[in-house]
Amino acid sequence: MQVRFCPAFYLHPNGHEFIDAPMKPQVIIYGKPDCCLCDEAMEVLEQVRKRIPFDIQKKDITDDPDLSVRYAYSIPVILIDGRMAFKHRVEKDRLISILKGR
Repeated sequence: MQVRFCPAFYLHPNGHEFIDAPMKPQVIIYGKPDCCLCDEAMEVLEQVRKRIPFDIQKKDITDDPDLSVRYAYSIPVILIDGRMAFKHRVEKDRLISILKGR
């Protein structure tokens, strides 16, 4: 199930009603230092984030033995709202399409 609105409410301009605020997409990139593919993926994410706002969380797989085993040969791995969207390379047009279609 994909949540499109966060439970936080904002006061309507009329001062009496509350409205839902759309939640920004949550993007996680799993990678490690000195990874050229991770750097390239991050560049694409930052370019697209200038057009479509989303939150990015970077996770270094070398800090967690389980992540190191899981993603050792797959990085970078990009999750959008908890779902795997890319590994190895990020396609800019597909990223835009995914973010707009959520």
